[in-house]
Parts: sequence; C-alpha cells; structure tokens
Amino acid sequence: MHYLTFTRTSLLIALTCFVLLACKPNDPPSDLALIQTRGELVVATRLDGVGCYYVQDNVMGRECALLSGFAEHLGVTLTINKQPTVAAIIDRVNQGHADIGAADLTQTTQRERQVHFSVPLFETREVLVQRSDKPIGRIADLAGHTVSLRKSSAYVGELMRAAKRAGVNIGPTADANTIGLHYVDEDTATLALVADVAEKEIDFTVADEHIARNANVRDSNVDVSLVFGAPRNVGFVVSKYGDGSLLDALNRWLQSDAAQRIHDTYNQQQTAPDTTQTRTFLSSSSTLSPWDPMFQRYDNAPFDWQWLAAQSYVESRFRADAVSPAGAMGLMQLMPPTAKEMGVTQPFDPAMNIRGGARYNHRMYKRWHHLPEQDALAFSLASYNAGLGHVLDARALARADGADPDNWFSSPTQRGVEDYITELEHQAVYQRPDIRYGYCRGSEPKHYVQRIFRQRKHYADLTGDGELFPDASTPVHSAP
Repeated sequence: MHYLTFTRTSLLIALTCFVLLACKPNDPPSDLALIQTRGELVVATRLDGVGCYYVQDNVMGRECALLSGFAEHLGVTLTINKQPTVAAIIDRVNQGHADIGAADLTQTTQRERQVHFSVPLFETREVLVQRSDKPIGRIADLAGHTVSLRKSSAYVGELMRAAKRAGVNIGPTADANTIGLHYVDEDTATLALVADVAEKEIDFTVADEHIARNANVRDSNVDVSLVFGAPRNVGFVVSKYGDGSLLDALNRWLQSDAAQRIHDTYNQQQTAPDTTQTRTFLSSSSTLSPWDPMFQRYDNAPFDWQWLAAQSYVESRFRADAVSPAGAMGLMQLMPPTAKEMGVTQPFDPAMNIRGGARYNHRMYKRWHHLPEQDALAFSLASYNAGLGHVLDARALARADGADPDNWFSSPTQRGVEDYITELEHQAVYQRPDIRYGYCRGSEPKHYVQRIFRQRKHYADLTGDGELFPDASTPVHSAP
C-alpha cells in the first residue's frame, strides 16, 4: 500500500515537472539566428591592409570577398565597421558591436586569449622589408640600423626573438650591436610602412609575407627576401563570449567550394613583386617601353607620351595583362566602370587601354587646368588614383589648416595637399562633418604621384629633355 502510494506520488511529480518544462519559454536565439533575423553581418576591420581595403569607395580584398560570400550564403547584407587599430577591432567584437573581426590577423597566443579564431585562411611568415639596392641577408646585420614598427603589432615580439637568436640587442637607439626600434603611430598601416621604405622615408620595417608580396606592393625597389618568422595562421575572429553558432557556420563555409574559388582568384594575384618588365628599355633609339608608339599616338598636352609611359610604369610595370586585386585592368589599370565610361571595350588591348587612360587623365585635368602645370598634373594624377572626391576632401583639410589648397607638394616650410590626403586614413579626421567622401587610404595617392613624377624626371634625364618645370623647383628626388 505504501509502495503504491509512493509510486503514484512520484508519477504525479514527474508529470508536473514535464508539464512545467514543456511550458517554459523557448531558449534565446543563437548568435547566428540573431544575425539572420536582423539581416546584417557586421564586420570590424581597418580597411588599410590587403585583406580588406577601399578602392575608389569600393571594398576590395580577399578577406572582404570571403565575408561578402559568407553574408550572401546566410542571406544577409555585409556591413563594414571601420576601426583604427587591431585592439579596437577586438573590442568591437567582444562587446557585441561587430560579429566578425578581419584585419590580416595572425593567430598569436595573446590574441587567442582574447578572441576565437576561425579555421585558417592561409599561412604567412614575417619578412624584413628593405630596399633592394643593398639588401642585408641576416638579422644580425640589422645591428646599427633602425626598424620602424607599431608598438602593438605582433611583429615586435617576433623581431625581438629573431634578434635574440642572432645574438644582437634591440633598443631605442641603434649601435654596433643593437637594432634600433622606432615606434610609429598606431594608426599607421603596414602597407604605408612598406611604401615608406620604398620612398626612403624609413629604412626597414617588418610585414607578413602575404602583405609584402601582395599585388598592392608595386615598388620594384622593395626587397622582402629575408624571411625570419615561423609560419603562422591568418584568420577571422569572433567573440570569446559567443555561443559558437556563428563560428561553426563560418568555419563550414570557409571550407566550401565557393570559398575555395575566392581563394584561387586571390592566390593568382599574391606573387612576388614583378621584375620582368621593370627595367628601362632606353636605347640609342630612346625607347622607354615596348609600347612607346602607342603612348606617342595618344600624346596630348600636358600629358605627353613620356608622362603616359611613366604612369603606365607605375600602374602596371608595362604589363598589358595586369589585373589588380581591386579588378583594375591593363597597362593603365582601368577600373571596369572607368573603362566603360572611356569607351574601352577590350581593356587588355594595349592601344585601347592607353587611349582610355589618356582620356581619363584629361577628364581629371579639366578640374585642375587653372592651376600651375606642376600642381595641375599632380592633382589630376591623384584624382585618377583616389577619385576626385577624396582629393577635394584633402583640399578642404588644407584650407581649414591655413595651408594652400592649390599646392599639392609639401615643402620644408609648408604642408601640401599630399600630406593632408594621408590624414583621411584616420577615423577622427574622415568622420568629421566637413569630410564628404569618408575614408581614403591617402598614402597611396601621395606615393603614386611622387613615383610618377620621379619616373617622368628619370625619362627626361635619359632623353635629354631638360627641366620639366623650369619655373618651379621639382618636388621629387632623382629616380633610383
């Protein structure tokens, strides 16, 4: 009797518990379900590397292409949240303000304590970035020289370990047994430091091999042959505090055929800087390139054929089949919308591509023709490279700072617009209400104009054409 009573009571309690459990509210939706419900995948990135970057206001790069594909797979839109530093990206992810972080992030022990990494996108290693005229072959030979880096970058620790293995010290000042370490502003992009090496503004920096060998690095005088870092994975990051659903879905997609097709496209572009077409072709017949007759055909002042040759050299190293990571094509690296506007139906046809580039130069020049020729050419080339809107924003910054907005080149006594356009890389500047066109990787048009002017001067020296601008001192150094 007591046993039966106990049994009935137990069954009643069990039934009550079952009913209560069945009636409790549903579990909260997963992180992945929340993303799909709001219809938006938010990605935090610096937009200044090779994984994600802007080209004339379009987001490009391997990482952004992969994330765009993932967003399409989820049926949501991709929203880019620009951040100034890697630390800020990690904070945005862990605070729930961004779903994924993407910034050419190598998987280090310190970062693994802060965030979860996706499956690897690829492996990379650290390389020493130096000029190719007198490259060093060992880390020990860096003693007496200074390396410029961001203090927070993972490169600092790797360089310190390499120096220790080589038996040399690292300190703030270089000497016979010490590598000098100079810390740059935290907002400085690695690509900007690579460009600074090429332009002789700094002597050495360190970069991941996939960055240093990317097609965005077009300087033939940059040497990245000294590899000293151990292979490390590059991946996306998600919050340490998530439920794992987003990471699982991301990892599955990154191993899909669709993701592999994106990788294949970018793997073809990630090569060592091309040197097959970088030599000057000057001979007794004054040949600068294989395409001189075509440059001469579209010679039209102020862009004479040697200006076109110099521009093509900087754009593509005279490669008619060149394709940039952003999709720019041919000798003059025309973006598809620009090619269409200029009537270029076959962008890899050398004559048609040069004609389109020459036409686009003159379209830009119409905006600046009232300036002295040196500045009119510089502003036109900067507009060709970065887009007119960003150049106008840089002029607005110069005007607000009391500088001359009609002067492109900087001098020892006054900053030119070339310096103000680089400020558009900084969030505090490009988010100002008077800045209409937003973020710009301004170091690119600055160095682009400098390289073309330097190359054009080089051609003038070789052909005996004399001074390019007899009424103005040339703003560039002699060509390497």
